[in-house]
Amino acid sequence: PLPILMVPIVLLWIIWMTNLYNFMDGIDGLVASQAIFSSIVIAGWFLFYGDIGIALFCLSLAGAGIGFLVLNWSPARVFLGDVGSLTLGVVFALLALHGVVKYQMPVSAFLLLYGVFLFDATVTLGRRCLTGERWWEAHATHFYQRAVRAGIGHAQVSMLALLGSGCLAVLGTLEILEVKPGILWFPLGLALVILMMIGVRKREQRAISQ
Repeated sequence: PLPILMVPIVLLWIIWMTNLYNFMDGIDGLVASQAIFSSIVIAGWFLFYGDIGIALFCLSLAGAGIGFLVLNWSPARVFLGDVGSLTLGVVFALLALHGVVKYQMPVSAFLLLYGVFLFDATVTLGRRCLTGERWWEAHATHFYQRAVRAGIGHAQVSMLALLGSGCLAVLGTLEILEVKPGILWFPLGLALVILMMIGVRKREQRAISQ
């Protein structure tokens, strides 16, 4: 059982992840491709810990995602909508909680795996709050949306996000395997997502200057 003091943190985690996937569902293929990739990686992690049931669930989720992505890839013909994106957020939040609570998987491994979405949504919301914007209103200032406006296509943005998540997943897996020096993997992942966002900003500035 969770310590009583952890309950608010767990609830905030679930709420944030639920809304995060909804926030990030703004271009073709992005959320679906990330969900497939995360499901496969998490399946491998749970297999490492001997939890075949959860691993099979994750692979089933990935299989369903692949079938959906065929029609959701740019130009998309079907969309997740709130029901699909919110559900995925809950599922991935609970998978992380299950791994951390039952098997003591490193929290940082899941933060790395979800890093592209977590960083984009958290930094964007934080910036809107600090600048006095109405953060609860709909907007189009996420980094992935800014990348599209800077001239990068939906498919290209989704592929670049997958590339970033792939690198972060490697670092997260090193955390799972307890490869030393473990203290380096999370800072390296944080540096990577910061570089990705700087790249978006530079592309945006070039687009404006042209």
